[in-house]
Amino acid sequence: MKRAILVVVAISVIFSGAAAGQTGARSFLQQLFEELVPGSSFTAVVELNHPDGIYRIGEPLQVMITSSQDAYITLIDVAADGRATVLLPNRYTPTPLLRANERLHFPGPTDGFTYAASGPPGLELLKVLATEEPLRVSGAVLGSGMDPFGQLQGAPADIASGINSELKQRHTGTWTSASATLRIIGAPTAAHEPMLSLHVAKYSYRPGEIISLEVTALRECNLMLVTVDSRGEPTILFPNRFQQETIVKAGTSIVIPSPETLGHYVVGPASGVETVFAFCRPSPTAFFAGPFDFGRYEFQPWSSANGFVRDMAPHFASPALQGAVASTSLLVAP
Repeated sequence: MKRAILVVVAISVIFSGAAAGQTGARSFLQQLFEELVPGSSFTAVVELNHPDGIYRIGEPLQVMITSSQDAYITLIDVAADGRATVLLPNRYTPTPLLRANERLHFPGPTDGFTYAASGPPGLELLKVLATEEPLRVSGAVLGSGMDPFGQLQGAPADIASGINSELKQRHTGTWTSASATLRIIGAPTAAHEPMLSLHVAKYSYRPGEIISLEVTALRECNLMLVTVDSRGEPTILFPNRFQQETIVKAGTSIVIPSPETLGHYVVGPASGVETVFAFCRPSPTAFFAGPFDFGRYEFQPWSSANGFVRDMAPHFASPALQGAVASTSLLVAP
């Protein structure tokens, strides 16, 4: 499981720096929060309404969370300048309980408010802590007036230490975590639009179930889909034995499994989190150096997890090669 997380984080960081045309550094508090190590066997997944994680200041932000078992959710937003805001629980949702394999939306459809990316520009961390009992977050001071959220007060090390101590003392072996990294850039413009749209039929699968997904290229580009399973093993979903043409016209959707073929891909076999990446760029140069062996494989495996990260890095090192990425995570559980 640890290797899978490292692969997903590595390829996300490679692309996010290229997509925004700059590199970013995590704040000290973000680094401390990322070092919190879960102590439970259950898993949580966090999704964003912008799959590439890129938001312009003022754009609406929506977070979707899934857990493999019933859990109380704490959602903390750590901005690029280190400011930490407790989004869940809040004044309107004091005890956010998420049922197993259901999806919690923040903001929810009945919350009566929206939440926008406010900056400052840079990397922003969303940290989800899922616990079997409600988590007490010390140092959270509620905002004044209509502000429903709590601000974490104090030195970064003290904030992280307090949360870590609470987890160890009252939640040992009964909590897990998930996180998403946002890249906040300037104010919105009419020209800002995603190049890719990636959708899956559902977000929770049993090992061995057939995955069903659809990706739409909003501009003509060279497309590749890769899934990284919970063991960290990458497999190319597109191109595949049945769909080998990688240049996709604007507005064209690729569906897996293709309705014209008998080929399909199943998740698992190990339980955990499986992440699907869609890569799209104007250059016709192939992402995978190959060779593809479609005589042997319906869906080509990458040589190794390290090979996947190593091979993909050069494709986003030059501004001339930059394109778009979308990703989504699936929960695989018996």
